[in-house]
Amino acid sequence: MSLLRVTDLTVSFAGRTGQDPVRVVDGVDLHLDAGETLAVVGESGSGKTVTALSLLGLNPTAPTCTTTGSVLIDGTEVVGLGERSWQRVRGSTVAMVFQDPSAALNPLLTIGTQIADAVRAHEPMSREHARRRAVEALDLARMPGAKGRLGQYAHELSGGMRQRAAIALAIAARPRLLIADEPTTALDVAVQAEIMGMLGSLCSDLDMGLVLITHDLGVVAGHADRVAVMYAGRLVETGTAASVLRDPRMPYTQSLLAATPRVDGPARQRLTAIGGRPPNPRDRPPGCPFQPRCPVAVDRCSTTVPPRVDLGQGHSAACLLVEQRPTIEPPTATIHSGPAVSGDVLARFDDVSLSYPVRGGVLRRVTGHVHAVRGVSLSVTRGRTLALVGESGSGKTSLTKMLLRLEKPDRGVVSYDGIDVAKPDRDQVRTLQREVQVVFQNPYASLDPRMRVRELLAEPMKVHGLDTAEAELAGLLRDVGLDAGALDRYPAAFSGGQRQRIAIARALALRPKLIVCDEAVSALDVSVQAQVLNLLADLQQQHGMAYLFITHDLAVVRSVAHDIAVMREGQVVESGPAEQIYQDPQHDYTRSLLAMAPGHPSSTAAGPAPAAGLETASQRSTA
Repeated sequence: MSLLRVTDLTVSFAGRTGQDPVRVVDGVDLHLDAGETLAVVGESGSGKTVTALSLLGLNPTAPTCTTTGSVLIDGTEVVGLGERSWQRVRGSTVAMVFQDPSAALNPLLTIGTQIADAVRAHEPMSREHARRRAVEALDLARMPGAKGRLGQYAHELSGGMRQRAAIALAIAARPRLLIADEPTTALDVAVQAEIMGMLGSLCSDLDMGLVLITHDLGVVAGHADRVAVMYAGRLVETGTAASVLRDPRMPYTQSLLAATPRVDGPARQRLTAIGGRPPNPRDRPPGCPFQPRCPVAVDRCSTTVPPRVDLGQGHSAACLLVEQRPTIEPPTATIHSGPAVSGDVLARFDDVSLSYPVRGGVLRRVTGHVHAVRGVSLSVTRGRTLALVGESGSGKTSLTKMLLRLEKPDRGVVSYDGIDVAKPDRDQVRTLQREVQVVFQNPYASLDPRMRVRELLAEPMKVHGLDTAEAELAGLLRDVGLDAGALDRYPAAFSGGQRQRIAIARALALRPKLIVCDEAVSALDVSVQAQVLNLLADLQQQHGMAYLFITHDLAVVRSVAHDIAVMREGQVVESGPAEQIYQDPQHDYTRSLLAMAPGHPSSTAAGPAPAAGLETASQRSTA
């Protein structure tokens, strides 16, 4: 018997008065055996998270939300359970690891107290016994110094350690089914590899099933046994990871794979973005929901809903053309060479060091220093992209803060176009504010929700005395692929990718010469990520800007960077042209980062590659 069996799951949310309910999950079928990992992939709004929350009974109750169908978890039917019954099931039978561990962990309680309370909620035991169980859970989550972490609070842990603590909290009551919602999105490649390896080990060691919700197809290829692809609330393709990635039969799956940056692909290759947006659940088109965006659609796709066709060996796909084996060919590679580069240095770090004081005692006296940056020398050339890569804590952000005048170096000089950034005069300050801009990781936090797009774009322009006429603002939006109708809307009216475009438009408003991109695409779906990366490259070609690109995603670096600097423990251990770094890395640390990157040849077995150049876990295990 399957550990998880979902049959015809449908979830609808009540509309406003006089409106029909909105169906956000439509007839989903899934199954999962103990010890297996099932990856559920799709763009934002595809129904992945609502499906996962249905397995935990965390969707709103009726009449706000109506759930029909069947969900059997370890033989127990959970659709229709009351809240008291759900309290017994959650944690002990099924548990969830959320994307943001900071939000999942209580900042007022120690890690040990939270895990012990979770255990005692399901099993009567003494505090001392619960404390031992908490240590066991932390050990299973491979938390370094597990016993010593019991008395720590969430803010005292790094991002990777917080995620381990959240996983320990989820597995403490020994559930049979674990759901992980984007568990590694914000983590660097080394921690990502450790977390995913640990989750795989938990499945085999505890005979547990894992449902992995992700948009990272490299992670899917490396760690999933089977894949379920969702679009517009429906399951459009499912099968083993090997069969779906090697021979995708649904055009939407092919489009996702084509939009994924490849760590083993050509440098600065233009990505195949998916046009348009997923449909609004209230206004889904008749027929195939992917038809308006599908490059191989035919007339009947607009009128006929495609059933899922069994292709054998557990592989099925919902496409009217599945027997004709439609394929989406990526366009001829267009390399982003950028404008002619003069070789002029725009920004320079010359033997720069930065340390932070460590304070202790009642009087908070300085007891030591943490050396965040140590003797770094780097340069950013006009019209080119320098990528800073490295693990969390390597000094990437601290280095960038000195360029942005958010920190002053202890030693060395940070200069921009001949200006000493640490000692600018009044006119030079205005030059720096105008010519150096930032695009942050989270567009939801970087845009003021109380300001219209018009105000967001015009505010910095007014400060610097630039023309804020309607035509100028509309031109900024046009540069980033949005129309002038967006000017009078608030950020809440836009998707994540559209908000990031608005953030880029705001950065462009002052016509900068250098844009710092701090993990600017790490939280985006692969389809939106491809659009934003193509946009950044196009803007660089048009305006000759330089980018300082901070990221932990080596596949993204491959598609955007001219030059790479690898940082570790505050030092640059290797730097040079991107092609040279990828083809012939000289430092052991660089080689280890590349080896851990999903899809890199050195991390996979030999043999023909699947559709996106991604080798699957099952292929490696049988090679």
